[in-house]
Amino acid sequence: MIKITSYRDRTGEHFVLPSRQVSIGKALQSLLYFELGFGGQIVKWDKEQIEVQTHVFGTQDTTIFTGSEVEMMPLHEAAYAYVTVQKDSFDKDVDRFMKFTSGNALLVTCAGGGMPEALLGNRRSEAIGCLVATKDQELTKKVLATFNDREKSHEDVFAFIELVYDEGVDAAKKLLEAS
Repeated sequence: MIKITSYRDRTGEHFVLPSRQVSIGKALQSLLYFELGFGGQIVKWDKEQIEVQTHVFGTQDTTIFTGSEVEMMPLHEAAYAYVTVQKDSFDKDVDRFMKFTSGNALLVTCAGGGMPEALLGNRRSEAIGCLVATKDQELTKKVLATFNDREKSHEDVFAFIELVYDEGVDAAKKLLEAS
């Protein structure tokens, strides 16, 4: 289990949000889709902890993922892959984002650094999470193709990832074949 601790700082106020224990699959979803996917930056990284800060609408959220070295390995792999892919595609994302917002300063400011993924439908978080969980590129492609409804795809893909960690890859494959 991974412990997630969150803090929120807004206009001089500091809020401590309740800590929670979650499965590796849920922790991957939180890290990839919600923290890094919305523009979070990794500010601390060691064997048993990853700390991410996200800035949205004048609010700074700090989220800390903590677990044993073995439990944290999938999060480290996913974070490394995400940051590497993000760096490689940053210019392309910025170009698409500016086209989407027509360069409108208010929209750009309101959206913040991570919103291109949310607004433009980038499935980077889902692909990286699934690949880290399954270690199988073909299976990852099949999962993304199967769960391609934009309204709920991230929920379905991360439910699949959680099943991989809970029941194993073979059980998850059987479920995928049945759907």
